[in-house]
Amino acid sequence: MSATSPINNLAAIQHLALLYKLYGTVLIPEAVYRELTEPDFPVAGATEVQTLNWIQTIPVSNVTLVNALSTELDIGRSKLKKNVLNRRPDDTLMIAFLLCNMLAQSSN
Repeated sequence: MSATSPINNLAAIQHLALLYKLYGTVLIPEAVYRELTEPDFPVAGATEVQTLNWIQTIPVSNVTLVNALSTELDIGRSKLKKNVLNRRPDDTLMIAFLLCNMLAQSSN
C-alpha cells in the first residue's frame, strides 16, 4: 500500500522502481490515484500510476470507516490506513509510516 508522497517523490527523482524492487505489486487507494492524476498541472508519478502494471488502484469497500478516519487524517491517508489494516496488516513499514504521520500530526 502506498500514499501519494512516496510515489510522487520517488518518481520526481527517477527512483520509483525502488517500490517495485521492494514490494513487487504496489496497491494505491482511488484517492491516491486521483491526487496524482487530476491536478491541472504536471505531477511526478501521474504517468506511472496510469501505465505501470505493478501499481494497482483499489476501491475502498468501507466508506463509513474512511469517513470516520478522515476526521483526523486527510482523505488519502484515511483510505490508506483502512486498506493497510484490512488487507496488509503484516506490512510493518507502511504501518510504521502511518504511525509516524499520526504522531507528527498530533504534535502540531
